[in-house]
Amino acid sequence: MLFSEDKTQLKDNDFLTFTGIPPEVFEYRLGNRSALDWVIAQYCVKTDKRSGIINDPNHLDNEQYIARLIKSVSF
Repeated sequence: MLFSEDKTQLKDNDFLTFTGIPPEVFEYRLGNRSALDWVIAQYCVKTDKRSGIINDPNHLDNEQYIARLIKSVSF
């Protein structure tokens, strides 16, 4: 997941881009970062350096889970 330079768009993959993210979203904070920044950090694909195991939280039973989660902390 990547933000646009002005942080009004969030690109999840080639097929899904969230647009119209208001600046107020970044005011809701969990510790030292916004809730949206926290979700992005937790739900990105990561590969363990030692084992090579790929952690992809996007492969969930519910295909719309990530979209609903981002919407719930953004709008």
